[in-house]
Amino acid sequence: MKKLFIIPGGWQNANGKEYTWLHTFFKNKGYEVIPVKITWQYRTLSDWIAEFREQFEKKKGTENHILGFSFGAMIACITAPELKPKKLYLSSLSPYFAENMSKVPARWRKHFGKKRVTDFTTYHYKKIAPHITAHTHVFYGSIEGEKWNQLMKRQAKDIHNLIPHSKLYEIQGADHDIRDEEYQAAVKKIAKK
Repeated sequence: MKKLFIIPGGWQNANGKEYTWLHTFFKNKGYEVIPVKITWQYRTLSDWIAEFREQFEKKKGTENHILGFSFGAMIACITAPELKPKKLYLSSLSPYFAENMSKVPARWRKHFGKKRVTDFTTYHYKKIAPHITAHTHVFYGSIEGEKWNQLMKRQAKDIHNLIPHSKLYEIQGADHDIRDEEYQAAVKKIAKK
């Protein structure tokens, strides 16, 4: 049976209402859906990655797919070269990689704290992305591409250009919200294939 691991966005729960539609859609397609639990509070990206790896190793099957949203997409992206999923869905990939930290507004860095920001700088998407072998779908909302200092849009395009088997989708009218009707329609359309 195909398995889909859903890694939620920061401070969200993969069993939360934001992700109910994903559970239903993929279960109806014959997947076993595995919501990934991440302990966000007082933890760094490295901690989140370790927590996901542990769950993946315990529950992986013969065909694994990973869908991550926002920080969950960062976790999915960073672990993909090692875990080798068949398909990878990077939804609204957060831009907190080493290459972008100088472009991240000071208020955002302050919000995440010095320990987290220092940890972010240890992950270089330009070194990670070329080693991703999964068929990868990179999504971002057109509204978040305008709103978030262009970092979200630029990050999606950069990652897409570096991953050998990837496709990029700008979802018109969608913000940084996986519940957006436009977002849902785009993911469903691509996942049907």
